[in-house]
Amino acid sequence: MYTTNIAFSTFLVIAFPLLAALCSIVRRTFDWTDAFAWIMLLVGMAEKFLLAEGGSRMAHGNFNWGYILAVYLLWFVSIRDYAAWRCSFADGRGVGRALSIFFFILCGLLLIAHFISGIYYLYYLVVLGNGI
Repeated sequence: MYTTNIAFSTFLVIAFPLLAALCSIVRRTFDWTDAFAWIMLLVGMAEKFLLAEGGSRMAHGNFNWGYILAVYLLWFVSIRDYAAWRCSFADGRGVGRALSIFFFILCGLLLIAHFISGIYYLYYLVVLGNGI
């Protein structure tokens, strides 16, 4: 509601899960749980963007629930895949293992950046008083 660019804000929310899913597809570990989470996100986004209310009820976010639950499930599945990914380093050798470690670190850096931005946002809301 407060963003100037909805597409960019949506991308920032799913940046880590998107990179984790792309790496999972390349590693061939993308399973039905991952597919279900992404399909649920697409349905939630369609519900949010196509059924949005206007007027005095616009700020209520009544059609956001599916999207919010889908983002939660997507993050849960992505963190699960990321944690399982670390256990698979012993399987590879050579260049494949080095690329796997590189992309694991890249996903980790993106996850840390998201975590830091979340801490800053909490500070912005609570300490600076913008959430009141």
